[in-house]
Amino acid sequence: MTKFSKADLGRIVNSYTDFRGVNLNIDLHSDENGNFDYKSYVEAQTRVNVKKVHSEGGDGPVFNRIEMVANYIKKHIPDAASGICHGTRRGTEQRDFKKLLNIPVIGTEISHTAEAFPDTIQWDFHEVKEEWLGSASFIFSNSLDHSYDPIKCLNAWMSCVTDDGKIFLQRGQDDLPEQQFGAPRRSPADMFQATAEAFEKIVALAGTDAWIIKYPEELKINNGKRIVVLERKK
Repeated sequence: MTKFSKADLGRIVNSYTDFRGVNLNIDLHSDENGNFDYKSYVEAQTRVNVKKVHSEGGDGPVFNRIEMVANYIKKHIPDAASGICHGTRRGTEQRDFKKLLNIPVIGTEISHTAEAFPDTIQWDFHEVKEEWLGSASFIFSNSLDHSYDPIKCLNAWMSCVTDDGKIFLQRGQDDLPEQQFGAPRRSPADMFQATAEAFEKIVALAGTDAWIIKYPEELKINNGKRIVVLERKK
């Protein structure tokens, strides 16, 4: 989906108007007529990607964090057969998961730089390929903060995992709205921040109350950052 109207922009904004503790910067990508300017959104994401893709520290989650998640997958999804990583920049996530789990894992990246990295496709992670539906044992992402509509995004990801599959999301202090500490964060690339309470409400809406969030102690990175797990209610 690459064409949006003023009604689309209004629908997305209205989805979050009743939330407390959410910062969504979609208005930074509205055109002169008030329509959501999807091209502007893609260009902003691409600029950040190109700036960071060859910079030191631009690899994404470090190996030990991926190893932490892989160990959790081995324990809780012993029959894992495939995975998807969204917003992977250099593709290190899928590379490391493939190595640790010995299963096929692909990554998506909205920037044209995707084609330079193995097992990476250029793709907007709000959208779903038909062959992904109900097929992935897990999804991993450190990039939900780049979503222009996290409810839509999470709903799409939820549709892609198997019945026993799980979604792993890295969340930290930088995923919290700045209004907790001062002025709201205004970035055309880092689109979305939410408090823990607001994030739980977003997950409930995305999963129509059929999903829960878990906070496993073994996936805690430090006092300000951890991997959270989304899974279907039993």
